[in-house]
Amino acid sequence: MSHSGIKAILLASVCFMANHDRAIAAELVPHQWKIDGGTREALLAAPATATTQPSPVVFGFHGHGGSMKNAARSFRMHEQWPDAISVYMQGLPTPGQITDADGKKPGWQKEKGDQQDRDLKFFKQHQQR
Repeated sequence: MSHSGIKAILLASVCFMANHDRAIAAELVPHQWKIDGGTREALLAAPATATTQPSPVVFGFHGHGGSMKNAARSFRMHEQWPDAISVYMQGLPTPGQITDADGKKPGWQKEKGDQQDRDLKFFKQHQQR
């Protein structure tokens, strides 16, 4: 295969992947909630039927230092189970168990009562909808 033929295949592959990621991103809708005076965020993907019939709900929690966007790209629950409502929640700055003792990176409370139960309240907000 010629050098220009390989370039054409690579360009087509890059364009396909870029459009594929754009289509995925279009399915995810950012939402915000006010909880205890702060703003919490999540990316949601829901099937069109979610407003007319019961739908399962799945949550994707990123690891310490991660983000809701990374969780959506990594887990892809909204692609694997398109009939479910997928929720990728964003953590807040939290001290890590092994690193990040100052709590500069996003994470989650470790147990009930930790961090004034901010993440349990965030999760509970989704259960009440």
